[in-house]
Amino acid sequence: MKEVIKFNTGEAKFSYQYGLGLIKLSGEIDFAAYHLLKNYINFFLKIKWCPIIFDLSNVVFMDNTGGIRLLVYTGKRLGFHRIALVNPNSNIERLLKLSRLTEYVFLCEDINRARNALSAGAITTKAHQKSA
Repeated sequence: MKEVIKFNTGEAKFSYQYGLGLIKLSGEIDFAAYHLLKNYINFFLKIKWCPIIFDLSNVVFMDNTGGIRLLVYTGKRLGFHRIALVNPNSNIERLLKLSRLTEYVFLCEDINRARNALSAGAITTKAHQKSA
């Protein structure tokens, strides 16, 4: 399954490989993008219930009403320990840390490390440490 979704401020590319979902986001993830992407994530999870990697390499802007809300929504549906975030820029990484999402999801430098962390079920986040 490969799908490209375009919205006013960017796009999302959905794909499935190696038992994992990959969502490559680009542009700005704001409140309007959240509503559109939320529907596609629901559809994506109905087809393949699997861990998801969000590639944030090409995201230039994300706020609480868009990107953080989208990640929290996905985490509540799928389980935060089944989500990896790849290569956010410094501003987005700071927002992720302020929202404390980095305590519950995998934050990785590249897709291969994210794939390895999710496939191995590496116990590195506080959420995992509390449940272990």
